[in-house]
Amino acid sequence: MISKRLFRILTFGLLLIFSGNISAQYIITGRVTDASNGDPVPFANVALKGKNIGTATNFDGVFTLRTKVLSDSLFASFVGYKSRYKVITQSPGTQTINFQLESANRALEEVVVYSGENPAFRIIRGVIANREKNDRKRLTAYEYDSYSKMELDVDNISAKLREKKFMKKIDKAIEKFEKIAGEDGKPVIPTFISESISKFYYRESPQRKKKN
Repeated sequence: MISKRLFRILTFGLLLIFSGNISAQYIITGRVTDASNGDPVPFANVALKGKNIGTATNFDGVFTLRTKVLSDSLFASFVGYKSRYKVITQSPGTQTINFQLESANRALEEVVVYSGENPAFRIIRGVIANREKNDRKRLTAYEYDSYSKMELDVDNISAKLREKKFMKKIDKAIEKFEKIAGEDGKPVIPTFISESISKFYYRESPQRKKKN
């Protein structure tokens, strides 16, 4: 028979083993780079195969993955590159796994250009031919959704105007918003923006109009 003292020692040893397994943490670090030039690959996906556990690389292509479970391998992937897998050491602690991803060269599909008329022209001619038939003024009732946006902008603010007392009070706001460029590429300052969505209803007899 096992003595009480020996039983306690065995029990304590088993507890240590199981507690060690439960609290064991695996740390995997590494770097993902371009195999052709060694440049880092930022925001690449690094994850355990078959597990919903992963992370992403930073701007320098470096990653750190902390996990309490492992799989047989780790993979790295990113758009435009071939995914790569590497075997993981099945022991607690820290291990380093680096990835060099090769570019996934994809050949463009063949584009065939046929001579003749653009098919869209036939549709446009049909629209024009039935313009009067589809005129909403000929309908007895109809409804449609309406969206409108109004924006007032200020541009070409001179240095002399900026020196005015009232302009100095909003100078910080001007510096913040004048980074927004207009269609002509010049800085503009939005001063008022209004947006509205409405639904329009029309009935001919008895004639009624309604806008929500």
